[in-house]
Amino acid sequence: MNMSDTQTKEAAFTKLPIEIKSLSYIEARNTLNEIKLAGNEDPSRPDRLRLAQVTQLRQLFQVRGEHGRDDTHVNDLYAELQRDGDLKPIVVWRCGTAAILIDGHHRLYAYAMKQRKLKTPVTIPVEWLEGDVIRAIEKAAEGNTERKLQLTPEQRTDLAWRLVAHDLGHSKAELARMTGVSDRTIANMRKTRAELLKAEEELPTTWRKAMDMTKGRDMQDFDIDAEKERRAQEIAKRMIKLDRVHFADNPDVFARALEIAAPRALAKLVAAIQQLDSFDYEELRDELAGEDDEYFEGTPDF
Repeated sequence: MNMSDTQTKEAAFTKLPIEIKSLSYIEARNTLNEIKLAGNEDPSRPDRLRLAQVTQLRQLFQVRGEHGRDDTHVNDLYAELQRDGDLKPIVVWRCGTAAILIDGHHRLYAYAMKQRKLKTPVTIPVEWLEGDVIRAIEKAAEGNTERKLQLTPEQRTDLAWRLVAHDLGHSKAELARMTGVSDRTIANMRKTRAELLKAEEELPTTWRKAMDMTKGRDMQDFDIDAEKERRAQEIAKRMIKLDRVHFADNPDVFARALEIAAPRALAKLVAAIQQLDSFDYEELRDELAGEDDEYFEGTPDF
């Protein structure tokens, strides 16, 4: 086969539209589904890819949300990469010509850090996921239960909301198991989705925004779990803005401050913390400060 024949064959494969990264997660899902059903797909499945060959669609497959990067975790993975030479393969899914990242966003950042430091292209090991776009979305959610880095409660509720919005046919019990969100919250999410669709509203990407869009509903439908989470997030942000002793570096100082401020509540607070997933204060601090993503500096956009 000569070069022109090869180029003709490659041109026959469907490419992702340039604007896909700016689409809503529902629109992006529908676009991927159309491309997948068209069948014009690159059949190659190499064991490694260049970083520029990996496409990120964070609005659809990053379970932590579009700004869910944890720099501490990336640094830990980079140190592991330096020590061992490779990390566990990321999971990618073929759609047209694209290799779309499904699981392993922090690992990809670690390799990008290595590439930036070496100032030369590097490759990353990959594992290929087969199936349709629904299977890809499910795989991204399933990875939530496998990661060492836990999701924050807000990230869990947003993940659950996006899965409810996709309406992939999961039961309440299945969604609760996949996300760690209560059955009651899942039921409220389903009702909220129905209300927004009836009002012909575009479904938002976060549960907080979805509730804000349906404030007129009866108090009996009020989501207690989500309201607790909203209040906790607000308090946490105020604490972080006021923090001058750094919680993680000076836990004894922080504990003493709590004891002084609320001596009777301290024991209850300790018991409540033991029932929660770990909360990443550093991640929230980064969010408040704003994220300037320099990991892929000098790397083609993907």
